[in-house]
Amino acid sequence: MAITLGTFTKLDDNSFTGILKTLNITASLTIVPVQKLSENAPDHRVYGKRQRSHAFPGRY
Repeated sequence: MAITLGTFTKLDDNSFTGILKTLNITASLTIVPVQKLSENAPDHRVYGKRQRSHAFPGRY
């Protein structure tokens, strides 16, 4: 059984935008490609805004 945790859309600039949703967290995310400064550097950066949890409204 597969569980979908997020839904993303690819934009024209090769970045992705979407929603990551779990029981505890709902977050709007943007995944942006970056230039690699070294061989071990990441290919993408993830930027997000965490929204208030509906399962545990008083925790954040």
